Amino acid sequence: MTYYSNGERDFIFHLKQSAAAHVKSSDIKKDFVRSFRGLLIMGSTLSMDGTIRAACYKAAKIASRSGMIIAYDPNVRAELMEPKLIRKICAPLLNVAEIVIPSKRELLDLTGEDTVDKASQRLLKRGVEIVIVKLGPEGSMAITRQRYVFRPAYEVKEADPTGAGDAFDAAVLRGYEKGSTRRFA
Repeated sequence: MTYYSNGERDFIFHLKQSAAAHVKSSDIKKDFVRSFRGLLIMGSTLSMDGTIRAACYKAAKIASRSGMIIAYDPNVRAELMEPKLIRKICAPLLNVAEIVIPSKRELLDLTGEDTVDKASQRLLKRGVEIVIVKLGPEGSMAITRQRYVFRPAYEVKEADPTGAGDAFDAAVLRGYEKGSTRRFA
């Protein structure tokens, strides 16, 4: 990864040699997935190849049939895939996800819409219960069929932004599991 003085980053991906690149659908066992409290799938994983994608779809299907919380973070990497293809490969997850956690740009790319409101409504019409839009240093917003809530970002001294979205997703899921964000649904 390369960091620039304005806070931007360039990523170098070595996904073909990663452990995740070797996961196959046959590796996904029902009992193992059923032991989860929830399932979060990242779009960057879906962009790797059809083998890991099939494994993610299988895990999501098992999780959905088991009634667990399923969340999807598009985590779109323009370096890996164009938005039209992202829309196609994420469709099976959007059909079962209760929570979708995109950045504003990802939300617009994911839906093909030009505003957060239109894009969120499109996801909600698909059956998503809550869309949590990450706005970086501006904060975040939660959108459901009934409510729209904006929260400003906490002031922190940034040491390294790598993993910030993952940590945000974890906090959202933990809060949702505990009921603190379910009140928005």
